[in-house]
Amino acid sequence: MAGRLVGRVQRTISPFQQQIFKGYIEGMPLRLWDRFVHLVSPLILPVLVFGSLYKWTDNKHKENTLNHRS
Repeated sequence: MAGRLVGRVQRTISPFQQQIFKGYIEGMPLRLWDRFVHLVSPLILPVLVFGSLYKWTDNKHKENTLNHRS
């Protein structure tokens, strides 16, 4: 089933596109994606933590200013 689908795809795309497709399968761009993930993953957690902390302190600040006004 999958083989038939690949054969059909290979007939409809140019040899250059086939080369790119093969590259994707063999993991050339996957390596780039891997590097990207390795670079970004350490940043995700601090950004989430600081973002939520900032939101929380911002909300607390808003609550306090509202309470002081009343």
